[in-house]
Amino acid sequence: MLVNASDLPAGTTLRASVCIVGAGPAGLSVAARLAGAGVDVVLLEAGGGATPHADLETVVSTGLPYDTPAKRGRGLGGGALTWNVRTPVGDRHLRLRELEPLDLQARPGVRETSWPLAEDDLGRAYRDAWALFGLPPAEPDPHDHPDGTGTADHEVRTFRLGPSTPFTRDLPDALARDPLVRVVTGAVATGLRADDGSSRTSSLELASAPGRRTVVEAEVYVLAGGAIENARLLLASTAAAPAGVGNAHDNVGRYFMEHPHYDSGVVLPGDHRLSDRPELWDVHARGGVALQRKQALSSSGLRRHGLLETALFLRTRSPRDVVVVGREGADVRRSLAVREWRVALGRGRLPDGARATARDVLASLPQVAWRVPAQSLAWQASRAGRAHVAPPRVMTLRGMAEQLPNPLSRVRLSSTVDVLGMPVAELDWRLTDADWSSMTRAQEVLAPHLERVLGGTVHSLVDPERTQVVGGSHQMGTTRMSSSPRDGVVDPDGRVHGMRNLYVTGASVFPTGGSANPTLTVVALALRLADHLSSRLAATAGAHLPGSGPDPRP
Repeated sequence: MLVNASDLPAGTTLRASVCIVGAGPAGLSVAARLAGAGVDVVLLEAGGGATPHADLETVVSTGLPYDTPAKRGRGLGGGALTWNVRTPVGDRHLRLRELEPLDLQARPGVRETSWPLAEDDLGRAYRDAWALFGLPPAEPDPHDHPDGTGTADHEVRTFRLGPSTPFTRDLPDALARDPLVRVVTGAVATGLRADDGSSRTSSLELASAPGRRTVVEAEVYVLAGGAIENARLLLASTAAAPAGVGNAHDNVGRYFMEHPHYDSGVVLPGDHRLSDRPELWDVHARGGVALQRKQALSSSGLRRHGLLETALFLRTRSPRDVVVVGREGADVRRSLAVREWRVALGRGRLPDGARATARDVLASLPQVAWRVPAQSLAWQASRAGRAHVAPPRVMTLRGMAEQLPNPLSRVRLSSTVDVLGMPVAELDWRLTDADWSSMTRAQEVLAPHLERVLGGTVHSLVDPERTQVVGGSHQMGTTRMSSSPRDGVVDPDGRVHGMRNLYVTGASVFPTGGSANPTLTVVALALRLADHLSSRLAATAGAHLPGSGPDPRP
């Protein structure tokens, strides 16, 4: 059943065995699995209601710049609505890969955090997650090193790409038809309530518009709203706990992580390898499955050099991003100066520190004048699938790195409220010196391996003072999983420490991030949680729910 919260009668109380907040990949996966096991569910989605989406985007960035509205979807499908990778087998795909075994382990001297799960704990859940995307379980790819280019430090990692349709079409349509499920859109969760002095969540308050409230009563509550919104709701639920639910040790909202994305370097091709063999770097298909290879340090290389995970991938470089080449190769300082001037002038102003970089820009103008047309021809040929006609003069090496769990990188509540009366969230995203050091060193260690594999020279662009990082819509941490309440927010099953019937799922429970896109692991954890809840509810079948009020279920 599909209903809009604004259409519910005043004073409505919704009841179900399980209430799920958030209808992105995590929430949809939990709901579908539970319904398949015969459990009745209320699934809440903030998007799709009377409140404009702009009024729902109430996050201010106080740390590294972070464009939250561009990095999350609103409506049934959540983040899947923003997936945008084009592949030979269809558009709107996303890169998928399991976490590496090393990602789950503490690494003394590098990062002390580990997952309270073993690789085997995720095995079945990963298989089921792959199946949800219509893909077979992951296996080692024999095509990764066709030329014997793997070394002790370096490896090629194959990312498979999965479609958005399971979450933007298939599961929403199936749940809307399922008699055990009520999908409620336009329903913004505003607060959790608990019985007096109890560790049991008794109800959840919703708002569909200013002044319009609804209540949900359930045996179990699951928060699947993403790293920012999960933390925001827990912190804002002060009626249930003065410091916020699950926040007895001040962990809620802390350890916000992303995968910093950045221009790691440039590759100057030395032959036609990259144009003749685009499968070395570009999205391609094999056996009806879309694939892309990334270059990374092996587990032994990471241990030997004491580095965090970093995955590097190539893309054609825009004609506007000219690389200035000197006697020793790419001139990083002048290349960055040209970029800074181009971006600033495009905004109608001079760049910061214009006087210090003007000489570099003037000295680069002759190269810019002839490199832009040549690069433009290569760009157009690549986009038309004819890279061999005009081989790229230069390609961008793009990095996606692991970020250390940092308690100062966090989500907190501000003193202002949004149109529904909820405190606005402040996102203070921070990187540490260790993060920057690892990104810089990983580039240095991988460079000779990349030159051998890709057939060109590699020049680093990583500069902690000038390199721009952006988030990859991979919001993690803030309610991290831990064995002890002192170290995190939820236990290995996803249950909030100290609460009997409140769970969290999604990337917000990640203790560490690795360098793989988080969505496959998000779906796997959601399916694992659903199986746990099915068993728990089966053991307590026949329990009656408290509360009163009209129930709109037919």
